[in-house]
Amino acid sequence: MTHHHDQATARGMRFLKDFGIYTIGNIGQRLFNFILVPLYTHFVAPENYGYFDLCLTYCFLLIPIATLQLREGGYRFLLDTDDETTHQQIVSFVTKTIAVALTLVVVVGIAVSLLMPIRCLWFTVAMLATMVIFEVMVQLVRALFGNKVFITMGIGAAFLICVLSVLFVVVLKWDIYGIFLANIISKGVMAIWAEWRTRLLRRYCVKPFAQLGAIRDQLLKFSLPLLPNALCWWLISSSNRLFIKDYIGLEENGKYAVAVRMVNILVTFGNIFYQTWQEHAFTYYNTPGRNQFFSKIFNYYLCTLSLGAVIFAYAMKIVFPLFIAEDYRAGVDYLFPMAFSTVFFCITFFFEMGYQCAKDTLRSMISVICAAVLSFVLNYVLVRQFQIYGIIMTSVIVYLFLAVYRWFDTKRYFDIKLERYSIIAFFIALVSIIPYYFIGDNMLYAIIALAVFVPAMVATFPAGLRREIVSKIKRKHSS
Repeated sequence: MTHHHDQATARGMRFLKDFGIYTIGNIGQRLFNFILVPLYTHFVAPENYGYFDLCLTYCFLLIPIATLQLREGGYRFLLDTDDETTHQQIVSFVTKTIAVALTLVVVVGIAVSLLMPIRCLWFTVAMLATMVIFEVMVQLVRALFGNKVFITMGIGAAFLICVLSVLFVVVLKWDIYGIFLANIISKGVMAIWAEWRTRLLRRYCVKPFAQLGAIRDQLLKFSLPLLPNALCWWLISSSNRLFIKDYIGLEENGKYAVAVRMVNILVTFGNIFYQTWQEHAFTYYNTPGRNQFFSKIFNYYLCTLSLGAVIFAYAMKIVFPLFIAEDYRAGVDYLFPMAFSTVFFCITFFFEMGYQCAKDTLRSMISVICAAVLSFVLNYVLVRQFQIYGIIMTSVIVYLFLAVYRWFDTKRYFDIKLERYSIIAFFIALVSIIPYYFIGDNMLYAIIALAVFVPAMVATFPAGLRREIVSKIKRKHSS
């Protein structure tokens, strides 16, 4: 038992180290994205920004279809082997399949443009193509060349979007066309840079389709079940924009989109965790002491998510009116419940690793399909009555359902023990919603609330977690 405890502690320290690496990259990206939010709100009208957000939503729908989720499959299978020939087979199949898919995207775009005039159609097609290329490249690079190039690609793309947005939107006043161009050029440039830096395609995309039979079947068996999974995720997380457009209007969609951009600060933490956890869960899934290690990581994760939700919500009470244009400021009232829906959303991805570790991705579809149906029904019922709050209520209910479902369903892969300290931290975070709405726009009360809730939550954290974090920080400074 002691041996397993020592193993879990060592694994936890390695997890914290890798988490720090991913944090650097993601915070760099989100810093630039955060700068863009006040810029867009001051130079782009809510209805125009709402239309761009709608186009972006369609891109998120089409990315899984265009990639067949091979970005996830390629990463998973590349990590499983050090054999150079197998690497070539995987990269060749993934990249050549993506090339065919993008050709079809262009053909469909031409057909649609001939049938009906759609505003910004070719900007949307170009943005979809560069996003697909970038997303696939970044996962293959991450698996083959480690985190350094992976992180540089993310930060570089975010930096370029920021710089080009200033040029196109502020200086040249191209409105949402400038936002489209900033995204298209930045993703394309960083994909070209990654190829120049790693020679990924020249080194690995060398096998003809005829030699890829076995690896093709394995990749498709893993990846294709993730496709309906991803589409259902889109229905859960993004289709609400369509309900807003139809029942409330593009202007409100613009305000909601800005609130979502702010909540993405909290989503960033979940993304950092997911990237770190994906790597470690695959590595330690078949090792002794798995349940103990997985439980430890989950409880720390729940504590940190709860703390992050409170800090985020009250900090936004202070920051939002200072940086966001007046036309968009109503979104601050949405942020606390949106933060809690994000907490449940992030928890679902912890349990997603059970299906991926066991390569049982087909089973994960059941929970997501149920959640997608629930999301559609609740949005339809609640949006017309409660407007934006109907969207948020739906998100909270659906993500909570999905988290609970997966908690029980993934017990076949690992058994998570919930600790008292993480329950207390979550409960304190939940209770803090009362003063959030009670204090209104008073910044002083928001600061006082932070000063009360944050120490109370940190005090619930186990001493071992605090010691690990402090020792990690001290070693970082001493080095």
